[in-house]
Amino acid sequence: MQKKTHRLYPIGVSLLTAVVAVSIMFAGCGKKKSEDKKSPAANQAMPQPRPVASTAALPKVSVDKAFAAAVKKAATTCPAGRFRGCPAFKEVAKLRDQKGRELDMFISTMALIAGPDPKVATMAANSFSWYNGTTKALYLLYKQNDKMPKALFEAALKNMNNLQTTGHAKVFGALAGMYGMGDQFLAQALANKDKKRGAMVAWFGAQKLMKIGGSKVFAAIQKLAKRPGSAGPRRPWALAAIKSPLSMYKWAPADYTSVCPWAAKFLQDKNLEVVEQVGAIMVRCGKQDPKYIDTLLAAGKKRIQEHPETWKSPVDFPYRDPCFGGFFGGVRKGVAKAMGKDGKPVVSPVCAKVYDFLVWVAKQPKVADDMKVRAVDWITYQERTKRAIKWLKKLRRAKSKAVVAEVKKEMKKLKKKK
Repeated sequence: MQKKTHRLYPIGVSLLTAVVAVSIMFAGCGKKKSEDKKSPAANQAMPQPRPVASTAALPKVSVDKAFAAAVKKAATTCPAGRFRGCPAFKEVAKLRDQKGRELDMFISTMALIAGPDPKVATMAANSFSWYNGTTKALYLLYKQNDKMPKALFEAALKNMNNLQTTGHAKVFGALAGMYGMGDQFLAQALANKDKKRGAMVAWFGAQKLMKIGGSKVFAAIQKLAKRPGSAGPRRPWALAAIKSPLSMYKWAPADYTSVCPWAAKFLQDKNLEVVEQVGAIMVRCGKQDPKYIDTLLAAGKKRIQEHPETWKSPVDFPYRDPCFGGFFGGVRKGVAKAMGKDGKPVVSPVCAKVYDFLVWVAKQPKVADDMKVRAVDWITYQERTKRAIKWLKKLRRAKSKAVVAEVKKEMKKLKKKK
């Protein structure tokens, strides 16, 4: 039996030579016969891809032959829109996730996306996954982003609007951030003749713009947050923009300086999902400067006083996180763990403020009972020791029967702890 090998071969320095190199494996892939296999519904939903007009030079990269052949097979045999259950696509995913070769497969994928065959390019883009090999490759590029030439991404970006998918959106967003091309990525996506697909690519991609790029694409995120309208139902542009900083691998001092005061301006936004994400940013910022926890608490109090009907899920989720130390202890998600003079953990002044706020929420007459009970739960979610009893005692005579019942239950559990 012949042993399988994964050989690499070079793509030339121009698009013409790239076409020659890749087309060895893709001969006949673009024939009319294969195009006719699309269902009428698919043809109506997706415009015919435009030919690649760019003649920009491609860098010298290598495409894995076995991977390219698998992508070609999937492109010609898997049903449009239902590729994930297709055996040919499973082979693509298997090759994509080879341990130790994630970056090779990632670069091969980008080269195929930049290639001349629209079906193969689309299937290559579909092979991107926000998990497994794709995630590993992005992290490797975060560590050493010179491993993939910028010119390769530029070529793929120029071909992006020919792709009959949105599967590449988050990956292209992360790469655009890495190369400082946030504005170019968003402009290209929004120029798509298929307005719906273009908007979705921009919306999902924007969420990852800052993942590697950080503050160097922050200006593009700020502009997107001001864009009127949305990318679709429940997809306001501000939500995509706000999610972007939360995707960063690591926050630099400059990121805190730029993102934290900007995000705080959205704490009274009418969209509750935006408010939730901003709250998560405030928790992250509070780790660097506790004043942002104060900002979060003040915003919550103002919302309840002025618009108590809007105090509902998911607005309250960030208030369970500032002092959460993980299910098994350790470093807190927001502020640092405080230690007493005897070297034992104590409730820090910042966390005491958070618990005081949650007690206040549980006492508010205009807050719904289920949200009052959640406020009680958020205290013991963060403070998993008998120290939480101090705050629970303040609610033993609350007017809400649901709150009193929850307090009794939580105190009973805490008293059993050593």
